[in-house]
Amino acid sequence: MSVSEPLGATVRTRYDATATAGPYLVTSAPSGEARRRRQHPARSTPKQIEATPILPSSAIHELRTPLTSIHGYAQVLQRGLADNPRAANGLAVIVRESGRLTQMLAELSDLAELSAPPNDVTPCQRADVDIREVAEAVAAAVASRDPNDHEITLVGEACLTCDARRFAQALTSVLTNAIRYSPAHSRVTVSLDDGIDRVRVYVSDEGIGIRDDDADRVFLPFERGANAREFGARGLGLGLFIARRALAVDGGTLTYAARPSVGTVFTIELPRD
Repeated sequence: MSVSEPLGATVRTRYDATATAGPYLVTSAPSGEARRRRQHPARSTPKQIEATPILPSSAIHELRTPLTSIHGYAQVLQRGLADNPRAANGLAVIVRESGRLTQMLAELSDLAELSAPPNDVTPCQRADVDIREVAEAVAAAVASRDPNDHEITLVGEACLTCDARRFAQALTSVLTNAIRYSPAHSRVTVSLDDGIDRVRVYVSDEGIGIRDDDADRVFLPFERGANAREFGARGLGLGLFIARRALAVDGGTLTYAARPSVGTVFTIELPRD
């Protein structure tokens, strides 16, 4: 399955239904005692969550509306000025940066929703879900916003009774995080494990990894590791926090195994009961 990039860059998204999850994950994650030491559960304290500054949903909506217009009209003008390199380059910057702002507002919107009091959070809408189908849609959407030509490979099949929207919300955040902190043209693999009591989804990248001294901060809002800043990737530091909270609503968890400068394997687990 190929996805074309609306901003002009080429993004390759490949899905391999014949491969198996095991061999890739064994070579992508530490094994034995090293893996047990590096397997970090998502965690944060109520005080840290309650202290998170949140924009009201109404403010996010008011910001998003004009930004959507700016992004859309810039794309239209960009297509009409292909023969004027200087104008086209300037519009490409507007399209790229307005797209980044749109993504940030989407993350802030998710943060506002998932950080609301429990009674105000939208309850789970559980149904029989083809996990691969949802993962394909998420991978295609993330690839369409990726200017750095990462190769996203989907492996395996799985079905589960769950909240498809929450799962897609979490996988989008994890997959976006993987390509954000991985070198251009590198591979990200999404592997599905259809277990008896739970479904596991592994997102393996070839990126900068996570240092041990950043382990306690990975799932906190507005936090980014030192090597993430050194890598030069930009972001609000909300993706993994949002993913963890979205999964928790449906009884799921998010953990990771990492080796700095080699890559990270994030594991989404959703129970069958």
